[in-house]
Order: sequence, then C-alpha cells, then structure tokens
Amino acid sequence: MRSLRRGLLPALSLLLTLAGACPAEIRIIAHPAIALTKLNVETVRRIYLGQQAHLGDDPLVPVVLSKEPTNEQFIEQFLGRTETQFTTYWRSRVFSGKGLPPKAFDSERAMLDFVRKTPGAIAFVDSTAEIEGVRVLEIER
Repeated sequence: MRSLRRGLLPALSLLLTLAGACPAEIRIIAHPAIALTKLNVETVRRIYLGQQAHLGDDPLVPVVLSKEPTNEQFIEQFLGRTETQFTTYWRSRVFSGKGLPPKAFDSERAMLDFVRKTPGAIAFVDSTAEIEGVRVLEIER
C-alpha cells in the first residue's frame, strides 16, 4: 500500500502540473469603435500577415505580444506558422518594401492601453486576461 502511494503521488503531481500548463483559449480584441463583432480565422490570418489592411472602412493596426507564450500560441493556431517562420516572413516583407510587421508590446497592460486608445487596433489575449474598454471579436471557425 505504501509503495502504491509513493507511485501515485508523483503521477498525480505531474498530472496537476500538466493541467495547469494547458494553454488558455485565445481571444481577439479590438478598439471599441471597430464595427465588426465577428471575424473568421482566414481574415485574422490575412490581417497578421499584412495581406488585409482594412475591415470595411476601418484601417487596421495589428498588435502582438512579444516574448509571450500567448504570442506563440496565436501564431501557431491562427497563422499556421512557428514564431521563427512568422519573424522570417516579416523580415522578408520589410526587406522587400512590402510592409511593416504588427506593432509589438512587451507587456499585456501596454498592449491593452494601446488597443483602447488607437482606432483600428486589433490584438489577441488569452481568455484569462482582464480586459475592459475593448471589443471582443467572436471567431468563426
């Protein structure tokens, strides 16, 4: 019985650790004046790859969180790329004069302040982020 407990406790501890490490769901947020309430994944992909600069009449300002696990999750989930591929893609576009990468912020707080104050700003956060003063866009899959 004692050896069974010794084997179960580490396994239970590992399971709880892995459960806590599961990524949160990504939410797309935008400046409150953006008229749309829904986006599909393909539109999000085009926005973040610099292939779509407007939503209707609204010019867009895409924003990313640099050096955050949420950034990596977003890039993989919505863009189908790794962070390295995303960075390489944008370096190539900048070098060839085809655009500038999304504005990057080191903190979620700074990013949220920017989105609240900047018409056309669009960003992403994980579902645990406390957000006020922004529009949450529904994602159609």
